Parts: sequence; structure tokens; C-alpha cells
Amino acid sequence: MAENENEDVVLLKDRTSVASQETETDSFSPLGLSSLRRSTSMESDMSVRTRGPSTWDAYDSQLDQGTPPKPPTPPQNHKRKHKIHPLTDVQVKKLESFENTEYLMEDNMPYWKWVNSRNPDPTVQWDRWLMMFYIGVATGLVGFALLKLTEFLSEFKYDLARELLQEEKHWEAFAWYAGCSCMMTFIAGAMIVPIPSAAGGGVPEVISHLNGTVVPDIFTTKFFFAKFFSCAIAVASGVFMGPEGPMIALGATVGRAVSGMSNSPLRIKLPFFLRLRNPKDRRDFVAAGAGAGVASAFGSPIGGLLFSMEEVSSFWSHMMTWQTLFCCMLAAFTTNVLKAWDEGELGQMGGFIFRATTTDLHYNVLLCVPAMILGVIGGLLGPLFSICNLKLLKLRGKYFKSPWHRVAEVVLIAFITSAFVIFSPSLFNCRPCDVQDGNPTTCFENDSDTQRYTCQANEEYNDMASLTLSSGHNTLLRLFARESYKELTLFSLGLMLVFYFPMAVWTAGTIMSGGIVIPMLMIGALYGRMLGLIMVFLFGPTPSGAIDWMDPGLLALIGSASFFGGVSRLTVSLTMIMVELSSDVQLLVPLVITIIIAKNLADRFTAPVYHGLIEAKCIPFLGHHPKHHSFKSLDLYPVEALICNQKLVTMEDCESVKNVIAKLRSCRHNKFPLVERGTLCFIGSVRRDTIVLLLLREVFEEKAIPVGKKRRPWDHDEPGVFFEDQIATNSRQEKHVNWEQLLTEKGHLFLNLRPYMDRSAATIMTTFSVSRTYDLFRTMGYRHIFVLNKRGEPVGVVTKRDLMDYSVMNALVNAQPRA
Repeated sequence: MAENENEDVVLLKDRTSVASQETETDSFSPLGLSSLRRSTSMESDMSVRTRGPSTWDAYDSQLDQGTPPKPPTPPQNHKRKHKIHPLTDVQVKKLESFENTEYLMEDNMPYWKWVNSRNPDPTVQWDRWLMMFYIGVATGLVGFALLKLTEFLSEFKYDLARELLQEEKHWEAFAWYAGCSCMMTFIAGAMIVPIPSAAGGGVPEVISHLNGTVVPDIFTTKFFFAKFFSCAIAVASGVFMGPEGPMIALGATVGRAVSGMSNSPLRIKLPFFLRLRNPKDRRDFVAAGAGAGVASAFGSPIGGLLFSMEEVSSFWSHMMTWQTLFCCMLAAFTTNVLKAWDEGELGQMGGFIFRATTTDLHYNVLLCVPAMILGVIGGLLGPLFSICNLKLLKLRGKYFKSPWHRVAEVVLIAFITSAFVIFSPSLFNCRPCDVQDGNPTTCFENDSDTQRYTCQANEEYNDMASLTLSSGHNTLLRLFARESYKELTLFSLGLMLVFYFPMAVWTAGTIMSGGIVIPMLMIGALYGRMLGLIMVFLFGPTPSGAIDWMDPGLLALIGSASFFGGVSRLTVSLTMIMVELSSDVQLLVPLVITIIIAKNLADRFTAPVYHGLIEAKCIPFLGHHPKHHSFKSLDLYPVEALICNQKLVTMEDCESVKNVIAKLRSCRHNKFPLVERGTLCFIGSVRRDTIVLLLLREVFEEKAIPVGKKRRPWDHDEPGVFFEDQIATNSRQEKHVNWEQLLTEKGHLFLNLRPYMDRSAATIMTTFSVSRTYDLFRTMGYRHIFVLNKRGEPVGVVTKRDLMDYSVMNALVNAQPRA
């Protein structure tokens, strides 16, 4: 035994220089020290990604016949003259720098004991319901605070500008408005410089986190406050942004913080809800918090649930449905109750943007025709918005070398926007407020939204100023107003659309914290209302004066849904959000028609905007289906083609400390397959941080434990404490290990890994298809799946990174599909 171990260590030292070049944090190499006879052939030509499907079968057949075979050697590829994937080396390196997480906990003996001690009755879920209550109420409070802070800063800026314009002091009004906007955007951008993870809406980061990727520096205290105040200031500055995207990230942050009852930066750790401090429950609470953010922002509880289910979450359970709906309902209820209290009246469910529609219109089946037209427009303009946004994102990364360059960019955007807001209404004349039947009345449902600009008469207004000199959600209310077809002209709507579209594309993706939901709704509402005015002009109102189903405000609402669907590709959740916000169930059919057309047409051009941002930020993400269009069906390729160049490092169930240290120092793998001594058969897996924790606690044995003899882990530690520490630990604890001292003093001892191994580690055969392997990762949330040969020996491991587009394209470029 000792001689074999010494030989293994000697061989390992010879291979350290090669193994140390492997920088994959989530990728594992087949063939550990106990099977180094195979590994030498696997080290040559790291660019080789394929081999024949029967390579290992032939090798195993030679082993069965008792003849000493030569290790299988993969075929040598010719040097490629061009890349086989569109990613640059920098992008690939950034993708490989991310780590992944497990959705389920390890199934080992400490976990069994922990479950028995913490959760005697698994059917009892009162603590999860109570946690959902806390998350919903807290998210509602955050939403109301964000709303009030935005309104306060916005009105402070608008009030004086309107007074100066009433006195026809255009340049003084411009100086005040532009000065406030530029100062606000500078502050909003400067707040993000030390915390770049808080830039943008934050939705792609939340989606990636729930997909199993560890996105650095999110869900922290600094992240929360930077995103909250930067969003409030940016939206109040008047640039074309909205608070809805950040509200999703803020809700997810609340779910992450409340569920753990702890905060690392503040060194707070409350001794409550310990059972819920595990990866699965925490990820579920983040998903519920994201849905609660949508519910608080839009006043749409069911829409928040469906958004979390359709867009944000990668893994869902039946139990999560009712609990998330309960959380979203509380978030919307809390925000609206606080709004009602602040306004001194009973509020209506409407969130940040909408108020309930009380106007009854007589719908006609012909409404489906303009709904189809708007769906086509949204399906064409939506991809254009996404493509331009992603192009600008790449240009920023190429030319902006300092974050302060991006701060200067948002100041420039604020200056240009301010010039348009102040001076564009001067192109329009004053209009009388006789909107219906020649009777003088208020121009809009809320008279304070009507902007007089420089009009001196009490019953005159400027329609362009009414679009520009107000906040985004007030402008949307104006566009969605029913029975008001005379209030806005085609010229003002067209000019606003021509300026708003490119500026919204430019503003989205800047360093400030802000969302693109308001711009998406605004663009769709503008061309939707324009279509409504064209229909009124062509067909005219009815003799009674009512426009009936051709109401421009109604088509503006449908247009918003079409553009939103063309950009985001949301279907069910978007339909429900628009129905809940408009309080008009009769709109269901035209909304479904326009969203389906917009989505299917936009899918032919580009990916959804949030998924495109994930790709642009080089964050690993597995979608619902693989996108390897350059190959035939992935069902025709075995998973063996993905692992041909791996050098697997295995651990034995009871390994000497010196061998364990040598293996840990030779690679950066995060999980190791565990094999039984003597047989090399796979019996489980063990995490790297678990091994590090055992080394730190010096859980050693004087001699090797005989095969077949079990030893309970709680002889050294109480299992619950060990398990909770095991969840909290990560690879950074490895820096606390003094390798040389440990090797000198404890190298002769043994580490019994069998009690701590994951006995439910996922395994597949070498003949398993790549497509079904992808489905396992996508539906089960695995971080690693070990590949076994027919003898039950581990020969490779598949990770999330191996199933990314660029990895699959490299691996299958020379592979032959199965007949």
C-alpha cells in the first residue's frame, strides 16, 4: 500500500506542470492518480475534442481479456486556419472565470443527520410561507420608497422648469433643467463606479444566478443601496429609463437577504430559519423576490408570478407556484396600501405606471386587424432595438477604457435629452382644450398632466410639452387615455418616436442603474396611438362622437404589448401583466394575437434582449434548448465526444493526507469522483471545499479504514454544525491551509472521505447523447455529471461549461454523428 502511494506521488510530481495549466474551475479531468496509466495519452493535444465512439469500449474489452492494452489515443486534428466559434479568446476566458453552483445539496451522512435534526416533518412548510410573507412585504416597502424618492426628485426639477417656461424664459429653463439632469446622471453614474455589478437593470444577472452561475458582487448590501439610489436619481433626471428592471433585482436581493437572515458585510447572522439556509431554498426565495419586484412595480401579482416562472427561474416546482403568488400579492398590496395612505384616499391596484381603466368601450372583432399590424411592427422594431443595444454595448467595451468615460457618456445623454425636452415643444402651437363635442373640458384625466408650456390662455395647452415635460409613467398614462383622440397629433407623436427610439437604445446599457421596461412600453404606445389616429382619420368617429373600438388609447396599450413582446419575447406573463394593469379582460384576445405575432417574427432575427445581454456580458447560461445550429441533432452525438481530452483526478474513499494535498495542489477542480480502493469503481463524489474543511478541522485517521467498514462522521463533529459550515464554505478558505506544515506533521495520516461523499451524484454512460445530457443539466440543476464506462469506472465529467455553444462547437467539429 505504501509503495503504491509513493509511486502515485512520484507520478503526480511529473505531471504537475501539465495539470497546473488546467484553469477550469468547474471542469474535471478523467483519470486520477490511481489510474494514471490512462492519463498520459489524454494530455497530448489539448485542442483535440473528439474520438471514435468505441474507443473506451475497445480498451475495456482488452482489459476483460487480461491483455495489457495501450491507452486509447485520440486522433490528431489538423491545424485549423479559422475559429469554429465566434467568441474571442478574451470572451472565452471571461466565460471560464465564472463558477457554478449546485441546485440540490449533497446527499451524504452529515446531511442525513442534519435533516433529521432540523426537519422532522418534511410536510410542514410554515416557515417557508412566513419567509414569503416577509419577502413580499419588504419588497413592497422598497417599491414604495423607490417611487416616492423618484417622484420627489422629479417634481423638484420639473416645477421650476415649467414656471420659467410660462414666463417664456427658454434659456433659463434649459439651464436649470439641463443642469439638474446632468448633475443627477453624474451622481447616478458615479455611484456605480466602485460597484460595477449594480449597473443596468440587473435582470440578466438575476436570470444567470437562478440558472446556476455565481455572478460576483450581487445581492450584497453595497449592491442593494447603489442600485436603489442610482435608479431613483437616474429616473428622476429625465433620461429615458424606468425603475422596473432594478425593482426586479432589488426584490431578488431582498429575497436573498431575508431568506438567509444574515448579512456578511454587516456581520449579522440571526439564529432563525436555519433549515432554509441551503442552496435550493435560497434560490427559490430569490425567484420569489424577483416576481415580487414585478408585482410591486406593475401592481400585477399574477403577472409577477408568471414572469418569475417564464423568464427568471430555470428550475420550478409545484410548491413554488402558490408560495410565489402569495409573495407577489403581498408586494403589490403593500405598495398600493402605502400609496393610498400617502394620497389620502383608497388606492386602485396600479403599481408605478397604470391606473385602472373605467371607460367602457364596445369591442369589435375587427380590432384583431390593427392588433396584427401592431404585432408585425413590434416584431420588426423589437429586434432592431435589441441589435442596436448590443452593438452599443460592445462599442462601450472596446472604446471606454475607464468607468469615468461611461459617466461622461450619461452626462452627454442627459444634456441632449434636456435640449429636446425644453426646445422641441416650441415647434408646436397652442391647442384649445375642447376635446369632446366642442365642450371645453380638461384635456386629460388628470389636469395636472397637461402642460401649457408658453401658452397664456387658461384652456390652452402644448401637446408636445405634455409628452416631454412629465415623467415616463405620466406620459404613458397620457398615451393610454381613452376617448381622447384629439389631444395628441400625429406630428407630435411621430417626432417623439423618432427621437425617443434612438435615445432609448443609447441610454439602455449605460452605467446608471435603470430598466428598459418604460422605454419599451413608451415606444410601443407611440406607434400604437399613431395607428389609432390614422384609423380615426380614415374611417372617422361615430355620429355620437365616440370612437368605439378604434380608440387610439386602446391601440397604444396593444402597441406597448407588441414592442415589449418583440424585445423580451415574453408571452404568458406579458399578456397577464397588460390585462392586470389595464383592468380590461376584454383585451385578452387582441393582446394574445399581437404578442404571438411579435414574438414569432422577432425570433427570426435575434435572441431576446435579456438573453442577448447575458451573452454580451459573457455569463454562462443554459437556455431551454441548445442552439448548435451548425450541427445535426445533438441526439446523434455521444457525450464521449465532450470528454476526450480531460484528465480526471480521482480520490479514493480513504486517502492518505499527503496524496490528498498533492491532488488538491495539482488542479483547481471543484469536485472529485470517489472510487473504491482496489476496484476503481465509482461510489460517489466529494466537493473540494468539503475536503478543505476536513483538512482545516484535522478530521484524520491513524490508519486506513478497511474497505467495507463504515465510520460515522459525528464522532468528530456534531453533524448539523458541520453541515451548515459546509454550505457556507467556499474555495477561499483554502488560503488558510498551511500546506507545507500540514504535509510535514499530518502527511502520514489518512482522510476518510466515504461519510462525506455525495451518494446521489449524477452519472451517465459514455454512450449517453449530448442532447439528453443538456436536458439533465437544464431541468435538474446539476453542476457536474460524471461519465462512467461499462466497468463502472469514471472516465470523465461533464460540466455546464462543456455544454456552452463554443465548447460543443469545438468538441463536435470533427465528430461523426451516429447512424
